[in-house]
Amino acid sequence: MKIAIIGKWWAGKTTISVLLIQALAKHKKIVAIDADSNKNLIDYLWFQKDKNILELWDIKSEIFKISWVAGSEYDRKYYPKNDIWVFYTDENDSIFSKISYKNENIQLIELWSPREQRIWVTGMCPYNETIKVYLSNLVEKENEIIFIDFAAWSEVAGKWIIASVDHILIPLEPNSKNLDVAKDIYKTLKLIHFENIHFIANKVRNAEDIKYIKNYFESDIDFIWSIPFSKEVMKADISGNLNIDNFSDEIQKNYLDIKDKILLLSSDRKKALERVKELDILKWDKKCH
Repeated sequence: MKIAIIGKWWAGKTTISVLLIQALAKHKKIVAIDADSNKNLIDYLWFQKDKNILELWDIKSEIFKISWVAGSEYDRKYYPKNDIWVFYTDENDSIFSKISYKNENIQLIELWSPREQRIWVTGMCPYNETIKVYLSNLVEKENEIIFIDFAAWSEVAGKWIIASVDHILIPLEPNSKNLDVAKDIYKTLKLIHFENIHFIANKVRNAEDIKYIKNYFESDIDFIWSIPFSKEVMKADISGNLNIDNFSDEIQKNYLDIKDKILLLSSDRKKALERVKELDILKWDKKCH
Protein backbone atom coordinates (compact mmCIF):
# COMPACT_ATOMS: atom_id res chain seq x y z
CA MET A 1 0.00 0.00 0.00
CA LYS A 2 1.20 3.50 -0.86
CA ILE A 3 0.25 6.32 1.51
CA ALA A 4 1.19 9.95 1.01
CA ILE A 5 0.88 12.90 3.35
CA ILE A 6 0.51 16.45 2.03
CA GLY A 7 -0.50 19.72 3.63
CA LYS A 8 0.49 23.26 4.49
CA TRP A 9 3.79 24.02 6.17
CA TRP A 10 3.59 24.00 9.98
CA ALA A 11 0.45 21.85 9.97
CA GLY A 12 2.43 19.07 11.64
CA LYS A 13 2.96 17.05 8.46
CA THR A 14 6.44 15.73 9.21
CA THR A 15 5.79 15.26 12.94
CA ILE A 16 2.74 13.13 12.16
CA SER A 17 4.71 11.26 9.47
CA VAL A 18 7.56 10.37 11.83
CA LEU A 19 5.34 9.16 14.67
CA LEU A 20 3.06 7.16 12.36
CA ILE A 21 6.04 5.59 10.57
CA GLN A 22 7.49 4.54 13.93
CA ALA A 23 4.13 3.09 15.03
CA LEU A 24 3.45 1.32 11.73
CA ALA A 25 6.97 -0.15 11.63
CA LYS A 26 6.07 -2.36 14.58
CA HIS A 27 3.59 -4.17 12.33
CA LYS A 28 4.88 -3.86 8.77
CA LYS A 29 8.00 -3.01 6.81
CA ILE A 30 7.94 0.71 6.01
CA VAL A 31 9.62 2.34 3.03
CA ALA A 32 9.63 6.06 3.84
CA ILE A 33 10.22 8.47 0.97
CA ASP A 34 11.18 12.03 1.86
CA ALA A 35 9.96 14.01 -1.15
CA ASP A 36 10.15 17.37 0.60
CA SER A 37 13.09 19.71 0.03
CA ASN A 38 12.95 20.55 3.76
CA LYS A 39 14.42 17.17 4.59
CA ASN A 40 13.73 16.04 8.13
CA LEU A 41 13.00 12.33 8.03
CA ILE A 42 16.64 11.25 7.93
CA ASP A 43 17.30 13.00 11.26
CA TYR A 44 14.00 12.21 12.95
CA LEU A 45 14.21 8.52 12.01
CA TRP A 46 17.82 8.30 13.29
CA PHE A 47 19.63 7.59 10.05
CA GLN A 48 23.28 8.59 9.67
CA LYS A 49 23.96 10.42 6.43
CA ASP A 50 25.97 8.20 4.08
CA LYS A 51 27.66 9.69 1.02
CA ASN A 52 27.55 6.28 -0.66
CA ILE A 53 23.75 6.27 -0.66
CA LEU A 54 22.36 8.29 -3.52
CA GLU A 55 19.29 10.49 -3.70
CA LEU A 56 16.57 9.61 -6.19
CA TRP A 57 17.43 12.66 -8.25
CA ASP A 58 21.03 11.50 -8.67
CA ILE A 59 19.94 8.58 -10.81
CA LYS A 60 17.09 10.23 -12.71
CA SER A 61 18.46 9.14 -16.09
CA GLU A 62 18.72 5.53 -14.95
CA ILE A 63 15.16 5.62 -13.61
CA PHE A 64 13.86 6.98 -16.91
CA LYS A 65 15.82 4.41 -18.92
CA ILE A 66 14.69 1.37 -16.90
CA SER A 67 11.05 2.48 -16.86
CA TRP A 68 11.03 3.05 -20.64
CA VAL A 69 9.76 6.62 -20.42
CA ALA A 70 10.49 8.76 -23.46
CA GLY A 71 13.10 11.49 -23.32
CA SER A 72 11.03 14.51 -24.34
CA GLU A 73 8.75 16.34 -21.94
CA TYR A 74 5.41 15.70 -23.64
CA ASP A 75 6.08 12.20 -24.98
CA ARG A 76 6.94 10.79 -21.57
CA LYS A 77 4.67 7.99 -20.37
CA TYR A 78 4.08 6.85 -16.80
CA TYR A 79 2.01 3.71 -17.20
CA PRO A 80 4.21 0.62 -16.56
CA LYS A 81 5.31 -0.85 -19.87
CA ASN A 82 3.43 -4.07 -20.71
CA ASP A 83 1.52 -3.68 -17.41
CA ILE A 84 4.66 -4.74 -15.54
CA TRP A 85 6.22 -2.73 -12.71
CA VAL A 86 9.97 -2.39 -13.00
CA PHE A 87 11.00 -1.04 -9.59
CA TYR A 88 10.85 -3.13 -6.40
CA THR A 89 11.56 -2.52 -2.73
CA ASP A 90 14.30 -5.06 -2.17
CA GLU A 91 18.07 -5.15 -2.28
CA ASN A 92 18.08 -7.04 -5.58
CA ASP A 93 16.53 -4.06 -7.32
CA SER A 94 19.29 -2.04 -8.99
CA ILE A 95 17.69 1.30 -8.08
CA PHE A 96 16.53 0.53 -4.54
CA SER A 97 19.90 -0.85 -3.48
CA LYS A 98 21.57 2.46 -4.36
CA ILE A 99 19.13 4.83 -2.68
CA SER A 100 17.81 3.22 0.50
CA TYR A 101 18.89 3.66 4.11
CA LYS A 102 17.89 0.90 6.53
CA ASN A 103 17.18 1.02 10.26
CA GLU A 104 15.48 -2.14 11.55
CA ASN A 105 12.01 -2.27 9.93
CA ILE A 106 12.23 1.16 8.28
CA GLN A 107 13.95 2.00 5.02
CA LEU A 108 14.36 5.56 3.81
CA ILE A 109 14.69 7.14 0.38
CA GLU A 110 15.44 10.83 -0.19
CA LEU A 111 14.33 12.61 -3.35
CA TRP A 112 16.75 15.52 -3.35
CA SER A 113 18.54 18.17 -1.34
CA PRO A 114 19.75 21.66 -2.35
CA ARG A 115 23.26 21.67 -3.76
CA GLU A 116 25.38 24.38 -5.32
CA GLN A 117 25.23 22.90 -8.79
CA ARG A 118 21.42 22.82 -8.62
CA ILE A 119 20.79 26.49 -7.95
CA TRP A 120 19.68 27.07 -11.55
CA VAL A 121 16.65 24.84 -11.04
CA THR A 122 13.41 26.80 -10.80
CA GLY A 123 10.85 25.20 -8.52
CA MET A 124 10.32 21.50 -7.94
CA CYS A 125 9.39 20.48 -11.51
CA PRO A 126 12.45 18.31 -12.33
CA TYR A 127 12.27 16.54 -8.98
CA ASN A 128 8.51 16.08 -9.17
CA GLU A 129 8.93 14.45 -12.57
CA THR A 130 11.49 12.02 -11.15
CA ILE A 131 9.33 10.95 -8.21
CA LYS A 132 6.27 10.67 -10.47
CA VAL A 133 8.02 8.25 -12.84
CA TYR A 134 9.49 6.27 -9.94
CA LEU A 135 6.25 5.90 -7.99
CA SER A 136 4.23 4.99 -11.09
CA ASN A 137 6.59 2.10 -11.75
CA LEU A 138 7.21 1.06 -8.13
CA VAL A 139 5.40 -1.94 -6.64
CA GLU A 140 5.43 -2.71 -2.93
CA LYS A 141 5.37 -6.10 -1.25
CA GLU A 142 2.27 -7.54 0.40
CA ASN A 143 3.24 -6.81 4.02
CA GLU A 144 4.69 -3.38 3.34
CA ILE A 145 3.71 0.28 3.35
CA ILE A 146 5.34 2.94 1.20
CA PHE A 147 4.91 6.22 3.11
CA ILE A 148 5.67 9.42 1.18
CA ASP A 149 6.15 12.77 2.90
CA PHE A 150 5.48 15.26 0.11
CA ALA A 151 6.18 18.97 -0.07
CA ALA A 152 3.46 21.37 1.02
CA TRP A 153 0.73 22.92 -1.13
CA SER A 154 -1.34 21.33 -3.89
CA GLU A 155 1.29 20.91 -6.62
CA VAL A 156 1.72 17.17 -6.01
CA ALA A 157 -2.00 16.71 -6.68
CA GLY A 158 -2.30 19.17 -9.56
CA LYS A 159 0.58 17.55 -11.42
CA TRP A 160 -0.75 14.06 -10.68
CA ILE A 161 2.41 13.08 -8.82
CA ILE A 162 0.17 11.10 -6.46
CA ALA A 163 -1.57 9.20 -9.32
CA SER A 164 -0.26 5.79 -8.21
CA VAL A 165 -0.79 6.40 -4.47
CA ASP A 166 -3.57 4.50 -2.68
CA HIS A 167 -4.39 6.87 0.18
CA ILE A 168 -3.76 10.54 0.98
CA LEU A 169 -3.46 11.92 4.52
CA ILE A 170 -4.03 15.66 4.98
CA PRO A 171 -3.24 17.17 8.40
CA LEU A 172 -5.48 20.07 9.36
CA GLU A 173 -4.90 22.81 11.90
CA PRO A 174 -7.97 24.76 13.04
CA ASN A 175 -6.99 28.06 11.46
CA SER A 176 -8.07 29.69 8.20
CA LYS A 177 -4.62 29.85 6.54
CA ASN A 178 -4.05 26.14 7.01
CA LEU A 179 -7.57 25.21 5.98
CA ASP A 180 -7.43 27.34 2.81
CA VAL A 181 -4.45 25.30 1.57
CA ALA A 182 -6.02 22.00 2.66
CA LYS A 183 -9.23 22.92 0.85
CA ASP A 184 -7.29 23.64 -2.36
CA ILE A 185 -5.56 20.26 -2.06
CA TYR A 186 -8.91 18.55 -1.46
CA LYS A 187 -10.53 20.23 -4.49
CA THR A 188 -7.56 19.33 -6.69
CA LEU A 189 -7.67 15.68 -5.61
CA LYS A 190 -11.37 15.57 -6.41
CA LEU A 191 -10.71 16.98 -9.89
CA ILE A 192 -8.45 14.03 -10.65
CA HIS A 193 -11.01 11.58 -9.24
CA PHE A 194 -8.97 10.69 -6.17
CA GLU A 195 -11.29 9.21 -3.55
CA ASN A 196 -9.23 7.89 -0.63
CA ILE A 197 -8.63 11.16 1.23
CA HIS A 198 -8.30 11.13 5.01
CA PHE A 199 -8.03 14.22 7.18
CA ILE A 200 -6.16 14.32 10.48
CA ALA A 201 -7.25 17.19 12.68
CA ASN A 202 -4.06 18.24 14.43
CA LYS A 203 -3.35 20.43 17.48
CA VAL A 204 -7.01 20.28 18.47
CA ARG A 205 -7.93 22.12 21.68
CA ASN A 206 -11.64 21.32 22.01
CA ALA A 207 -14.80 20.19 20.19
CA GLU A 208 -15.23 23.69 18.77
CA ASP A 209 -12.04 23.23 16.72
CA ILE A 210 -13.50 20.12 15.03
CA LYS A 211 -16.76 21.96 14.37
CA TYR A 212 -14.85 24.90 12.90
CA ILE A 213 -12.94 22.60 10.50
CA LYS A 214 -16.09 20.84 9.30
CA ASN A 215 -17.92 24.13 8.77
CA TYR A 216 -14.94 25.50 6.84
CA PHE A 217 -15.15 22.61 4.37
CA GLU A 218 -18.94 22.90 4.15
CA SER A 219 -19.20 19.13 3.75
CA ASP A 220 -18.73 15.88 5.61
CA ILE A 221 -15.07 14.97 5.55
CA ASP A 222 -13.50 11.73 6.65
CA PHE A 223 -11.40 12.14 9.79
CA ILE A 224 -9.06 9.28 10.53
CA TRP A 225 -8.71 10.80 14.00
CA SER A 226 -7.90 14.01 15.79
CA ILE A 227 -4.70 14.80 17.68
CA PRO A 228 -4.94 17.15 20.68
CA PHE A 229 -2.52 20.03 21.06
CA SER A 230 0.47 18.89 23.12
CA LYS A 231 3.36 20.90 24.54
CA GLU A 232 5.17 17.59 25.06
CA VAL A 233 5.11 16.80 21.33
CA MET A 234 5.98 20.40 20.45
CA LYS A 235 9.09 20.33 22.67
CA ALA A 236 10.20 16.98 21.25
CA ASP A 237 9.70 18.29 17.72
CA ILE A 238 11.79 21.41 18.41
CA SER A 239 14.59 19.30 19.89
CA GLY A 240 14.48 16.86 16.96
CA ASN A 241 13.93 13.94 19.33
CA LEU A 242 10.64 12.51 18.11
CA ASN A 243 10.21 8.98 19.42
CA ILE A 244 6.73 7.65 19.97
CA ASP A 245 7.93 5.31 22.72
CA ASN A 246 9.10 8.26 24.83
CA PHE A 247 5.71 9.95 25.06
CA SER A 248 3.07 9.47 27.72
CA ASP A 249 0.45 6.75 27.21
CA GLU A 250 -2.19 9.40 26.54
CA ILE A 251 -0.22 10.96 23.68
CA GLN A 252 0.81 7.59 22.26
CA LYS A 253 -2.82 6.51 22.14
CA ASN A 254 -3.72 9.30 19.68
CA TYR A 255 -1.14 8.13 17.17
CA LEU A 256 -1.71 4.43 17.79
CA ASP A 257 -5.42 4.89 17.08
CA ILE A 258 -4.56 6.45 13.72
CA LYS A 259 -2.05 3.66 13.08
CA ASP A 260 -4.77 1.04 13.69
CA LYS A 261 -7.06 2.78 11.22
CA ILE A 262 -4.30 2.90 8.60
CA LEU A 263 -3.67 -0.83 9.01
CA LEU A 264 -7.31 -1.43 8.08
CA LEU A 265 -6.91 0.43 4.78
CA SER A 266 -6.26 -1.48 1.58
CA SER A 267 -4.66 -0.90 -1.79
CA ASP A 268 -6.29 -1.16 -5.20
CA ARG A 269 -3.61 -1.45 -7.86
CA LYS A 270 -6.19 -1.58 -10.63
CA LYS A 271 -7.59 1.83 -9.65
CA ALA A 272 -4.12 3.26 -9.21
CA LEU A 273 -3.13 2.08 -12.68
CA GLU A 274 -6.30 3.56 -14.14
CA ARG A 275 -5.27 6.96 -12.76
CA VAL A 276 -1.77 6.55 -14.19
CA LYS A 277 -3.27 5.61 -17.57
CA GLU A 278 -5.48 8.70 -17.46
CA LEU A 279 -2.39 10.75 -16.71
CA ASP A 280 -0.77 9.36 -19.87
CA ILE A 281 -3.82 10.31 -21.93
CA LEU A 282 -3.72 13.87 -20.59
CA LYS A 283 0.00 14.00 -21.26
CA TRP A 284 -0.51 12.84 -24.84
CA ASP A 285 -3.14 15.57 -25.34
CA LYS A 286 -0.70 18.06 -23.83
CA LYS A 287 -3.22 19.03 -21.16
CA CYS A 288 -0.77 18.56 -18.31
CA HIS A 289 2.98 18.45 -17.74
